[in-house]
Amino acid sequence: MNYKALNDRQSLVRTVTPLKMNGRSVDFPYIDYMPDMVNAKHKAADFYYAHGNELMKSNNKESYRRAFAEFIRAKDYVGDYEGIDNKIQEARLQGISKVFVAIQNNSRIKFPKEFEDGLLALDLRN
Repeated sequence: MNYKALNDRQSLVRTVTPLKMNGRSVDFPYIDYMPDMVNAKHKAADFYYAHGNELMKSNNKESYRRAFAEFIRAKDYVGDYEGIDNKIQEARLQGISKVFVAIQNNSRIKFPKEFEDGLLALDLRN
């Protein structure tokens, strides 16, 4: 069972305690799982951050792309991880494949300027 499920169950129990039945009162102890959840998120972020740094040492595009994903996961766990935005940007830039696109009309047909502009208006990020 994970901490989130434990915390959710604990919250439900907290809404009905103390139980009173036949003149008896039953009170369940409350356990706060929030510090454990925060600690687990920090450990996960540390793992993904360290793994991303290891991948960056490989100096190949695929490793940079995987490092980018690891840094994003670390940021998802702990949004204000020190230097994470710089690492994400560096991995993204190193993992991008760059291409040169040129349009040259070798046909006998003269196409309108709007057609050429439409071809050049590619959304290169996608």
